[in-house]
Amino acid sequence: MALASLHTARTVKVLTVVMAMSLLALGFMHATAIEPGTPEFERTWARTDKPVVDGLVDRTWMWGPEANTGTIEERYEESPGGKRIVQYYDKSRMEITDPDAVDDGVWYVTNGLLVNELISGRIQIGHGLYEVREPAKDINVAGDPNDPDGPTYGTIAKLVDEPPLADGAPITQRILRDGTIFNDESLEDAGVVAAYHVQVTDIDHQVASVFWEFMNSEGTVYEDGDFIDDLLFQNPFYATGYPITEAYWASVKLENVVQDVLIQCFERRCLTYTPGNDEGWQVEAGNVGQHYYRWRYPDPGSATPTSTATTTATTTATATATATQTATATATPDPLPEDRIFVSSISATANPGILAGRAYLFVQPDASGIDYQITVADVANITAVHLRAGSETEPGPIIATLFTASSSVTVLDEFVLAEGTLRAEDLPDSMSIADLAQLMADNGTYVTIETSGQPAVIAIGDVRALTFAGMRANLSGSAVVPPVDSNAFGFATFNYDAATDSIDYRVSLENVPGLLSVHVRAGSATENGPILATLFVTSTPLEDYSGILEGTLDSADLDDISVEELTYQMLTGDAYVSVHSTENATGEIRGQIKVEVLIEKI
Repeated sequence: MALASLHTARTVKVLTVVMAMSLLALGFMHATAIEPGTPEFERTWARTDKPVVDGLVDRTWMWGPEANTGTIEERYEESPGGKRIVQYYDKSRMEITDPDAVDDGVWYVTNGLLVNELISGRIQIGHGLYEVREPAKDINVAGDPNDPDGPTYGTIAKLVDEPPLADGAPITQRILRDGTIFNDESLEDAGVVAAYHVQVTDIDHQVASVFWEFMNSEGTVYEDGDFIDDLLFQNPFYATGYPITEAYWASVKLENVVQDVLIQCFERRCLTYTPGNDEGWQVEAGNVGQHYYRWRYPDPGSATPTSTATTTATTTATATATATQTATATATPDPLPEDRIFVSSISATANPGILAGRAYLFVQPDASGIDYQITVADVANITAVHLRAGSETEPGPIIATLFTASSSVTVLDEFVLAEGTLRAEDLPDSMSIADLAQLMADNGTYVTIETSGQPAVIAIGDVRALTFAGMRANLSGSAVVPPVDSNAFGFATFNYDAATDSIDYRVSLENVPGLLSVHVRAGSATENGPILATLFVTSTPLEDYSGILEGTLDSADLDDISVEELTYQMLTGDAYVSVHSTENATGEIRGQIKVEVLIEKI
C-alpha cells in the first residue's frame, strides 16, 4: 500500500429502451391451498398474480398460484421482539420487517435478497448481522432440478465481478456450469441487447433488454378490489432488486428437452428468457423462493422457531478455561498452520436456521495462546460454553471450557458472554496450543452452548478458518470521546481476505474541516486507544473535504500488529476509526468497527 487514494463516488447511468416482450406463466398447484398469511401479503400477491389465477392474463407468476408455507417468524434483530413475519412462495419470500412503519402499499411488504444469500451463504438476521453457512452452490438456477449441465447458484457466484457490456451491445455470452464464459456469435439473431446500465455501490451491470422491458411493462393488475391496467411494478426494481450479474445464455434442460435460455440474476430473483417457447411464455421469474426455502430449511421442521426466553441477565460471569476431559489430536507442534482466525457460527439445535451465538478464535503467532470471544443472543439459562473435538455430526470430548457460571445466565440481545486466552495449561495434558490450532485448521473442533434445561446442549457450531470478513464503521462526532459537535460524517468499510493476508478499506467522508489524518485505533466505544494502522495522513490539510479514501493494508503497513491480529480486534469490537482535522486534532468524527459479513473456509 501505502496511503489511501482519493476519488469521487460512482453515479447511476440510465438508458431507456422500449422493446416488444411477452410473458410466461409457470407454477404448480398444491394439494391443499395455502392463503397469504396477512392482509398485506394478500394485497401484494393479488396485485400481479390474481389476474393470472382468474385467467385474465397469460404471464409469469411473480409469487406463485398460492403460498408454499404459512407465516413463519424468522429472526431479524431490528424487528419487534427480534422476529419478523415472512411467508414463502414459489418465486420469492414476502416479509414485513417493520410492522410499525407507514404502509405505503409498495415497500411495506418486501421480498428478501434471496439470491444474494444463496450465492454467498450469508443469511441476514439484522441490519448488520449475518448467519454464515455453505452457499447453495449445487442448486440449479433454472430448468429441471436434476439437470447435470445447467448453471447453479455456484455458477452465478463466479459471475458477480464480470465487467458490464457496452450500452446496446448484443448479448452473445454463453456460460457453462463451471462458470466458463465464451462468445457465441449465433446468438446475435435473438436480438437481445444490453439495455439499462446500473452503477451503484458494489454493482456495475447491464440489464438485458427483454428483462428491462418486463420490469417496466404494463398489464392487468388487481388493486383496491378492481382489475385495472397499470404498471406491473410501481418501481422497476421492486421485485428483482439490482442486477448482480450480466445476462448469459446457457443450455438448460426443460422437461427433459435442452434449450437455449437467457439467465440474469438480480439481488432478489433470477429472470429467464426462453425464445423457443410459444409467444407469451418466454420471460419467467425463476423459482427462487422454492430454492431458498429448501436451502435454508433442509429439515422442514426447522422452519417453525420455538419461543425465546423473556428474562434478562442479572449475573455477570467470567470465563474459565479448564479442560475437564481429554481429547485426541494429531500432534503438530511446529510449524503452526497458516490459518490464524477461526469462527464458529453457533446455531440452535432445534432450529438450525436461527443463530444463537458466535465464537471468534485467534491463534497467537508465537503459539503461546489462543484468544477467544463468545457472543450470544436470545439464549436462556446458559451454564457453559465448551470447545470440543469432533464436529456437529460427530460429537467428541471437551477440549476447553470457554465459559462457565455458578448460576445460569439468560441473554436476550447480542452480548459478549466471555472472552479470554487459552494457554497450554488450560488444555488436556496431551495437547499443546499448536496441536489445537492444527485441529481447528483440520475442521476437527466445534463449540457448544449448554443450559440448565433439556436438552442440555442448546446450540452447536463447527469451528472453521475465516476466509473473508466484511466490517463497517459509521462515523460521527457524537461517537468521539468526549463527543464533538461536528457537521462532518461518513463511514468506513474493511474487507479482510485470508488468501492475500490483506485488508482493503474504503473511507467515505463528508464536510471534514481541514482533514489531517484517518487511523484505525485500538479501543472500545468508550475509550481512546493507540494507533493500529494509518489509512491517510497529510502535512497539508484538505479544507472542507468530501470524498473517498481507499487502499489496502498488508504486513508492510503495520508495525506492532499482524494483519490477522488487527482483523481479530476489528471482529471483536476492540477497534475504531478516527478522523482528525485542524479544528479537532484529537478527533473530528469516529466510529466503532463492527462485523457485517463472515465467510468461513469449508
